[in-house]
Amino acid sequence: MKIPMHYQTSEFDCGPTTLLNALIFLFERKQVGQEVFRKVYMTTLDGYATNGRVCSNYGTSDDAMIGFAHWAEDAYGVRTKVLQGKDVVLESGSDIEKGLMNGEAVIAKVHIHEPHYVLFTKADPKKQLLYLFDPYYRERPFSKPDITWTRDHPKEYNVVIPYSYINRRGSTYYAFGRKEERLCILMGKGSDKN
Repeated sequence: MKIPMHYQTSEFDCGPTTLLNALIFLFERKQVGQEVFRKVYMTTLDGYATNGRVCSNYGTSDDAMIGFAHWAEDAYGVRTKVLQGKDVVLESGSDIEKGLMNGEAVIAKVHIHEPHYVLFTKADPKKQLLYLFDPYYRERPFSKPDITWTRDHPKEYNVVIPYSYINRRGSTYYAFGRKEERLCILMGKGSDKN
């Protein structure tokens, strides 16, 4: 049975929440073993301490997200592909678009004034629209006419945006941001090791 995706419970847990949402999107509930949840929470939320100092404004590092992706592939049989820097682009024929068209989940670091992890679940190349699940629960959506918010598809997406938003270099709504800071992780069903 597929279940609705989750919203983060704090200001800092978009990373682990998005990793779990990728698994919720790809697999039936019975297919996700307990060791996956243990690994997500053991390896993420590593930003609370940097150089031995506690930081209150940082959640999960790129290294932790990439580390989980490699573990999921090696230990759990999830097919993953890490894209960084200039390889992170959404356009016709890109790795991201191809992955989405093949039913993969794409964990993406975007910006909403600061880095934030979301899950891409679907693309419409003809309309140049991207469907994603943003784990940050909002009482009121952004007042942008070309960003569509919905609660009608809790197992797939809650935001629809044009491709053009995502490829921006700034730190505006749902932009990938500067090329050297970009990160996406493509996840698909691999061999069944669980």
